[in-house]
Amino acid sequence: MVGSVARDGGCVAYLVGGPLRDALLQRPIVDVDVSVEGDAIALAERIAARHDAVVDKTHEAFGTATVTFADGHAVDLATARAETYAEPAALPTVSPSSIGEDLLRRDFTINAMAAPIEGEGFGSLVDPCGGVADLDARRIRILHPGSFRDDPTRIFRACRFARRFAFTLDESTSIATRETVDGGHVTGLTGARARNEITAVLREAEATATLADLHEHGALQALATPFPFEADARDLVTRADALVPASEADRPRALLLAWFDALRVDWRPIARWLMAPAEVARDLDAISDVGEATGGRDPVTLRPSEWHPLLADVSADILPTVGARLGAEAHTRIAKLYREFADLRPLITGDDLRALGYEPGPRYSDVLQAALNAQLDGSLTDRDAALAFAQSRMRKLGGDLVPENA
Repeated sequence: MVGSVARDGGCVAYLVGGPLRDALLQRPIVDVDVSVEGDAIALAERIAARHDAVVDKTHEAFGTATVTFADGHAVDLATARAETYAEPAALPTVSPSSIGEDLLRRDFTINAMAAPIEGEGFGSLVDPCGGVADLDARRIRILHPGSFRDDPTRIFRACRFARRFAFTLDESTSIATRETVDGGHVTGLTGARARNEITAVLREAEATATLADLHEHGALQALATPFPFEADARDLVTRADALVPASEADRPRALLLAWFDALRVDWRPIARWLMAPAEVARDLDAISDVGEATGGRDPVTLRPSEWHPLLADVSADILPTVGARLGAEAHTRIAKLYREFADLRPLITGDDLRALGYEPGPRYSDVLQAALNAQLDGSLTDRDAALAFAQSRMRKLGGDLVPENA
């Protein structure tokens, strides 16, 4: 499909990078990346017009576009390009190139391979840097000594791939990692770029081990705002990760919360530098509130009415960290209560108190909260009982009846 449209438009298209690597490793192909000798954005428009698809995520400066088809499948296209870096950690300046030059600007040899999709050379492999040999040797190898200096985010990717595939960094790559960290080049990364790389790590099955590797290399401590992953963080994140499935939490965010919560330093400057969403601060405050509320008490014995103000308006993403702090038994109970609270409907409201004839005022909130607490703890199970409870409570509090002519 892509190849024929490219050929008709005078372009040559190649399957490149990750999908080709994964195919050679006999792993599932998740993303389809195509490099084009020609105008990739124009090709994307032609593909969309011919196959009832849409073009989105175009980036003129880098010549990239994504084509999404009616069945939801997508193809990422990029104009083959050469790159130069004005300074370490800067975004590159790009220019159109041949596929050979395009492969030489990539991060690792195992990602620097291409296969023509159609036409002359179809079925062959373009492998100028020995990517197949490195796959066979199970190693991660950079293409040139300055690779990490040019783009320090590649250190994060090197550690991700090493853990994902059970590969090792070759000697030149390990040396380049040390030189880049010691040379202060990681400091040049912006918070946004660091956040993107950290999020990618947190999506990995081996997220905790990958973060530990990055800490061991000094990459996390070398960020402009250091974000260490010390033993306390590794322990808490590992325990939180085991609880993510039962919590229905967003895994990267849940693990990030656990990491922040385990820090021995103030997390706020780090969160600001990473430009983390405001909800992260809210969730971390909620985790702290739970810790204070349960301090010195067995969390399993807390009544639902005591848990409700702590859990009613927070994200499920806090639950793995709370569970990791309080224990598996407490986590099971908290996760169950969290789901129940999401479906909770109070048996009575202020309208019911008005219908009983009581003047609106401060006592409304006292009575309604008491009724809700009794409902949560199981002593009120139906509306009639709740109305009787409210009426009795109002009388005890001296609630005023609405005048008959009001």
